Amino acid sequence: MLKDKVVLITGGSKGLGKAVALKLAEKGANLALLARGEEELKKTVAEIRQKFQTKVEGYICDVSRPEQVQDTIKNIIKDFTRIDILINNTGIWWEGNLEEHSDKKLRELFETNTLGYIYMVKYVTPIMKKQKGGQILNVASVVGADIEDEWSEFAPYTATKHAIRAFTESIRKEYAKDNIKVMAIYPSGMDTEIFESAGFHYGKNAEWMMKKEKVADIIVCMLSQPADVVLNHIEVRKLGYL
Repeated sequence: MLKDKVVLITGGSKGLGKAVALKLAEKGANLALLARGEEELKKTVAEIRQKFQTKVEGYICDVSRPEQVQDTIKNIIKDFTRIDILINNTGIWWEGNLEEHSDKKLRELFETNTLGYIYMVKYVTPIMKKQKGGQILNVASVVGADIEDEWSEFAPYTATKHAIRAFTESIRKEYAKDNIKVMAIYPSGMDTEIFESAGFHYGKNAEWMMKKEKVADIIVCMLSQPADVVLNHIEVRKLGYL
C-alpha cells in the first residue's frame, strides 16, 4: 500500500523522522526528507540509499520560512512529480516558566512547531488536490491532547502543540472532500535528540522515554489503512507514565 508512494517528511534527518523514513523505505516508499542540518541529512540519505532500493532525496529547508517551504516543494515536484503523503514532524523543545523564555525563544517555538506545519499544509495541499487525494499526518505531542499539572513548566511548548491539534481538527473535514486524509499522533517523550538540542541533558534512556521506533511503527500503521479508513488521531503513552 505504501510502495512507490512519495512521502515528504520534515525533520527527516534524525530522531523520529529518520525512524519513520527507514521503516517507509523498507516498505518501498520514495522519500523526500527535509531538515535544517546539512551534515545529518546527507548521512541519513546515504544510509537509506545503501540499505534500500528506493528513491530518496534530501532538501535543506527551515519550515518556519514560507519562502523556503515553497521553493523546496517546487524542487520536490521536479524530482518526484508528486507528493502522496506529508508527515509534519519538525519540532523544537524548551521548558521552564513563561518568564524564563526570551521573546526570541517564544517566537521560534511558534514559528517552528506551529507555523511550520501550517506552511507545509498550505503549499502541499494544492498538489494533493490535483492528484485527487493524499495523506497528511501531523506529529504533535501528548501535551497537545490534554493538560496535566506536571506540564505547567513548559506552557509555551504546550501551547504550540494545542495549536496543532486545533489546526488538524479544523482542516480534517475541509480536505476530506478532496480525498485527503488528515491525521495526528500525540506521543509522549521519546529517545530522540529534541531535549539534548535544547540543552536539557536527560540522555536517551530515561525510564519515561518511549522508543522512537515503536512510535514509527504506529505512524506506518496509520498511513497503511484502506483508502476509505482514516485513524483521525492516536495518543501514545508509555505504560505507567503520564
